[in-house]
Amino acid sequence: MKKTEREAVAQTSEDEADIIDEEEYAFIQQCKAAKKTYKEFHETLVMCNAALDACSSEVDSARQNLLKSFDDWFVRSFTMVPDEIVTQVAGSTISRDAMDDDEQFEQMQMDRVMAEKPESLAFVRARKSVRSRKR
Repeated sequence: MKKTEREAVAQTSEDEADIIDEEEYAFIQQCKAAKKTYKEFHETLVMCNAALDACSSEVDSARQNLLKSFDDWFVRSFTMVPDEIVTQVAGSTISRDAMDDDEQFEQMQMDRVMAEKPESLAFVRARKSVRSRKR
C-alpha cells in the first residue's frame, strides 16, 4: 500500500528520489529475514529427505539380505534331497515326490499371489474352485 502511494506521488513530482519511511523499511527487513529463514529450513528439509532415502534403501537392502539368508537357512535345514521335498517334524521324516508340471505351475501362481497381495490368496483359491466346478 505504501509502495503504491509512493509511486503515485513520484509520478506527480519526478524530481524527488524514492524515499521510504521507517515502517516500510522494517517490513522489507522482515521479508528478507523470513526469506532467509525459509531458505535455511528448505535446505534442512532437502538434507533430511536425502538422509531418509538413504536409510530407506539401507533398510530395503538389509531386509533383502535377511530374507535371502532365511531362505538359504531354510533350504539347508529342511531340504535334504533336491528332487523331493523332505521335512522333519518332531523327529519323523515326511517325504513327498517331486511335483509335476501342473503342481509346479499352481505353486508358482500361489507364490506370486502371496508375494503381491497375500490377503487375496483365499479369494484366488475360491475363484479357482468355482471355475473347476463349472467345468
